[in-house]
Order: sequence, then C-alpha cells, then structure tokens
Amino acid sequence: AVCGDARFLVTGAVGRHPPSEALAMRDLLRASGVPEAHIALEEQGNDTLSSARHCVAWLAARADVETVTLCSDAYHLPRCRLVFRILGRRCRTAPAPGARLSLGNARWLRAALRELPATVWDAGLAIALRRRSA
Repeated sequence: AVCGDARFLVTGAVGRHPPSEALAMRDLLRASGVPEAHIALEEQGNDTLSSARHCVAWLAARADVETVTLCSDAYHLPRCRLVFRILGRRCRTAPAPGARLSLGNARWLRAALRELPATVWDAGLAIALRRRSA
C-alpha cells in the first residue's frame, strides 16, 4: 500500500488475548507496506469512548495534524465520528473493508444493532466529560 503523507494512529489496549489491538493494526499496516515511521500507537483505550479520548488528546498535542480520517467497521463509524465531534475534533470516516464477511451476517447484524444504544451511552458520557472539562 502506498500511504504518501498519511500517518496512522492505531488504538486499542490488550483485550482478552495479547497483543493489543493497536499492535495488531500496526502489524497489518506494516504488512501492507506502510512505513513504521508513519504509525503511532495508542494502547490505553479499552472501549470506543476511552480510545477516542486518548486519540483526541494525542492529536491536540500535535498542531501539524489537520485532517483526521477514522477507519473502523462501517456499522461502528457513526458512533466514532459522533464521539470525536463531541470531544471537539472534526473528522472524516473510511469504512474498513471485509467486516461483514469476516464476522458473518448474524454476528455483523448483532454488532450493528448494538451500536444504537452504545452510541447514545457514549455520546452522553462524552457530553458530560466535555462539560466537566469546560
């Protein structure tokens, strides 16, 4: 893969089994030809909201980052985008290909249906966090 000037901030702590999600994504990017120097790791976030908070803080410390594109499963991107925006960071989205095939239709549908209450929950928490820090 050719990444040009693109930089990648991959996020996710260790789940049930090592390595962390961030390390797994880094390895996939490297296998696709992305230079390691173009990849930053955020390994503290253990859910969507905490990952977004850590990423927004990381991005705030870097004035040279103008455009942010979030990449995740298509069903998950609306929640990610909303949380980033509530936390004060504008972004675009790019769905990762293949989620439906890799999960299978039943698991994909369960995950997609879970997003509505999870979006309401995370948005409410993000609003409370933003108000508390204002």
